[in-house]
Amino acid sequence: MPEGLIEFDQPLLDRDRDRSRQQVEIIQLEQGATRGRYMGKRSETTALQMVHFPHEALIRTPLPKQAACFTVPLGNEREWFVNGVQGSESSVFLNIDLDETLIYTPDRNSLSGGVPRDLFVGYYCALIGRDPEDADIAPGNVQIDPAAKSAFIRSLTEMLRAHPETGMSGGDASDAFGTRLAHLLAFHLASASRHHTRDAGACRTPYALVRLTCDFVETIPKRPILLADLCAAARVSAPTLTWAFQRVTGTSPVRFFRLQRLAKARELLLASDGSTGAVKAAAMANGFTELGRFSGLYRSIYGELPSQTLGG
Repeated sequence: MPEGLIEFDQPLLDRDRDRSRQQVEIIQLEQGATRGRYMGKRSETTALQMVHFPHEALIRTPLPKQAACFTVPLGNEREWFVNGVQGSESSVFLNIDLDETLIYTPDRNSLSGGVPRDLFVGYYCALIGRDPEDADIAPGNVQIDPAAKSAFIRSLTEMLRAHPETGMSGGDASDAFGTRLAHLLAFHLASASRHHTRDAGACRTPYALVRLTCDFVETIPKRPILLADLCAAARVSAPTLTWAFQRVTGTSPVRFFRLQRLAKARELLLASDGSTGAVKAAAMANGFTELGRFSGLYRSIYGELPSQTLGG
């Protein structure tokens, strides 16, 4: 395989163990072992991956400003929410000029990737006949004709399966891969029948409330999560905050943060050397003061006791 372009095909559990390096936060919302399949290709500036994972989850991913990223749900599209924007059978989610995405999904079956922002914008503007300096490409839910979306998915899948041309150096293979993916993304988005615009405040307001509340909770890592405190931080009523979280995360505010802390505790256990007291330390670091209750909640989500994770 050329040095500049890396292929991977591995159990999702293995990737989860290395997730701290990628700064991706995955909050599992239902019981089940965190196993699935993760395959794709990546270079220094470009990535394309297909994920198959059966469990309901929230995925919080920081995004580089210099990239144009996208997500294509593979089934159950109407149950997907990306930064509070609901999907449909025609949805492709474009994430550009954002610092992160927060995705709620009933399963993690999707194609996603990223390309250099300037390369994508150049192709996109050429296709729509606009100067890149005047482009104001809005992030969000791009509605693509179903036939065109099917063609887009087929093309992405073919890219995952294709091998670099014989004789290509690592750098040439990486450049060719990035150029093709950027052009493919630009072509299908430029031909979209309707684009989600920046002034869709009704869709973005819930996400803004969730972000504000998340920022507050990060300042109190060991304190109990109380709805009254969350409402005070967000300066909204309990029904309003609950509505926002249901819209963006698919669950209530208190349950969201409890599961988020549980996911962080799991990361500590996976990274632990198995020393005595590691389970207690992981629990206490994330505000779980009753170890019995922590173990029961942990098992209800991950299908195993914290000590079993530690021993894995």
